[in-house]
Amino acid sequence: MGIFNICGFETGDTSECASASGTYSIQSSVKRSGTYALRCNPTTTGTGYVYLATFSSQGIATTADVSTAYARFYFRYGTKPASGSENIYRVLGNASGQKFSLRLNSSGNLAAYDKNSTLLSTGSTVLSSGTWYRIEVKTGTGASAAWEVVLDGTSEISGTGDLRTANNGDFYFGKTPNLSSQSVDFYYDDIALSDSGYSGAGATAILLPDADGNYTSWTASSGNKYQCVDEVPPNSDTDYITSSTATQAYTAALTSAASAGIAGTVNAVKSLVVVRDTGGLSGLSARRRKGSTDDDTSDVSPGTSYMPLSKTYTDASLSDLDSMEVGVLNNNSAAVRCTFIALTVDYTPPTYTGTAALAPTHASLAATATFSPGTKTG
Repeated sequence: MGIFNICGFETGDTSECASASGTYSIQSSVKRSGTYALRCNPTTTGTGYVYLATFSSQGIATTADVSTAYARFYFRYGTKPASGSENIYRVLGNASGQKFSLRLNSSGNLAAYDKNSTLLSTGSTVLSSGTWYRIEVKTGTGASAAWEVVLDGTSEISGTGDLRTANNGDFYFGKTPNLSSQSVDFYYDDIALSDSGYSGAGATAILLPDADGNYTSWTASSGNKYQCVDEVPPNSDTDYITSSTATQAYTAALTSAASAGIAGTVNAVKSLVVVRDTGGLSGLSARRRKGSTDDDTSDVSPGTSYMPLSKTYTDASLSDLDSMEVGVLNNNSAAVRCTFIALTVDYTPPTYTGTAALAPTHASLAATATFSPGTKTG
């Protein structure tokens, strides 16, 4: 399977999340790359978090089932616990409670805990306020399972512990549950979840509709079809495309990789559509078109509230992005709407050498690339 979910919060809301609760926001003031990042800033006994998992064949967020999970997320804090510690990351089993949690303590150290919230190990690095850190976490399965926490590419703490016999299922980012009744201010960006190994350095960007694609059967609520499904955040019924005829499809052509600041190696892409019924039992699918090949999720009837449908792919290269399309398929004679279409891209920017004047200025590249002194020739 490899990478099975990516999220940079570039939809401007929680459309990419399985769930969210407490005091949190998708905000644009403090971010590592792109336009948005997650902020969790509950006070005292409060909580604030989102959780990610994987997707069913229908494209619905659902609990994962992987024996060894690898999470990558970029983390920054404005306020750490004044005493004790609070979770910044937590993994639940697919059939039971906590498997593993990673906390930030009042000294600024990372600390790992097992299924019983028993301390496994505390890191030696003191994290500084206002600094983005790349944190990667491995969690195995079993009564003596391997785990590891990697900080900016270097192993910080590792070992074995009781991480339950249930596989990794749900991945929580933020303060949950309340542990020490401390106010915190945590930020997250550029998340990747995998079952095959660490994702390494990366950034997340979003490609939005900028033209109609290969399929155009759906009808716009007003104006151009592609402009009815490109708002960030998604705007529900303000504008949308609609269909009431079986087999009708719509796909959107997307903004270019270059305009989104994407360069280097593409690690994964994720299609995303936000859809709903307007009456009757529907059969909706999300479609990704790569070259001349369509790939659809299985049919689902989302009901009358808008629902995101997604699928993650690891088969795309940088050269594929500019011709890729995302859209929807109506497989039933029921009235349906789509208000948002996008492709999320996780990529590793190239390493540039040369003078600083040659460095790219796009924020998502500048945040991750390495620039070494040198002399331009040629």
